[in-house]
Amino acid sequence: MATAQRDLAALEAEVARRAALKMAGYFHDCEPGCQARSSDPADHVPYSGRARPTCRVLYRKHVAFFRAGGQYRQRMFLAGNRTGKTDAASYELVLHLTGAYPAWWEGRRFDTPIEAWAAGDGLQGSDRRMNPWTEVSTPLRNWTL
Repeated sequence: MATAQRDLAALEAEVARRAALKMAGYFHDCEPGCQARSSDPADHVPYSGRARPTCRVLYRKHVAFFRAGGQYRQRMFLAGNRTGKTDAASYELVLHLTGAYPAWWEGRRFDTPIEAWAAGDGLQGSDRRMNPWTEVSTPLRNWTL
């Protein structure tokens, strides 16, 4: 019985660890308490400690961008400031690098390991939290499931 309790505790710890990962918090299914058919953020609950809801249904244009990757070799995501363009690009890049595609993914899937480059304009000075590629350069173990 003690072994089963240890196994259960280890499993619960792993579930909690995965819930805290960055990948789990992006473009996920709606949480309990969300109104899944609504595109109003007020009808959704934040994911595990996040400040705002990040349910996939709220990011239809992001998902359309991902889907277009299955059809087009090159795409452009043109949108306003602070709309999640960098998060979307970082998310897709990490999926391709790890091969850990979610079940809902309709974009391009690589079935062999890839090599990739990510480049962008870094900011001058010490404000690294605003550097768009900080998300990509985060160690992959913090992103993946």
